[in-house]
Amino acid sequence: DVFMIPKDLPYEELIARYRRYRRSRIPVYEGERHNVVGVLHFKQLLRPMAEGGKPPVWQELVRPPYVVPEVQKLPPLLREFQRRKVHIAIVVDEYGETSGIVTMEDVLEELFGEIREERDREEREIVLRPDGSSLVLGKTPIRHFNEAFGTGIPDLDFDTVAGFLLHEFGRMPAPGEKTSREGISFTVERMKGLRIVEVGVRPALPEKEG
Repeated sequence: DVFMIPKDLPYEELIARYRRYRRSRIPVYEGERHNVVGVLHFKQLLRPMAEGGKPPVWQELVRPPYVVPEVQKLPPLLREFQRRKVHIAIVVDEYGETSGIVTMEDVLEELFGEIREERDREEREIVLRPDGSSLVLGKTPIRHFNEAFGTGIPDLDFDTVAGFLLHEFGRMPAPGEKTSREGISFTVERMKGLRIVEVGVRPALPEKEG
């Protein structure tokens, strides 16, 4: 089944479902599931979540859906994805009811053969090491890091793990320097000039009392 949420879903339940399913673009329906009224880009909720305070009215952030018929040809669909700068479309049947969703990656896989997501490419962004720690490339997108480690680090002020560490340190760190966030310890392992190239990641050790 396609992961969707009802438009009347309470904010707290929305956050709980996001943490469970980790979808960045979520179809929103009203009444019956076949009546999709828009798409929620969860990234828009990250700043309110980080700032705390009064929960936002998430329904106001729902964008109108891009709707395509089941008989839509793939080449023009890809062109429309690129022209509209969207990555997801709602597919409807001959009766106008939602029958599924299609993403840009789906189209690319059909047209050009199966492609691997960036995190599965030859130069792996995240590699598990024998000691249980992970080696993470500095250029790994924060959203990929969050998906892999179940964290919720906002990516509004930076896009990559390297950018996040620069933000945390407030300066250019040196190899071997450490910081922690959300129960995760980050160690700068390799620099190249002014670039953070590789980062060691492992669960943070609990602080000793007294």
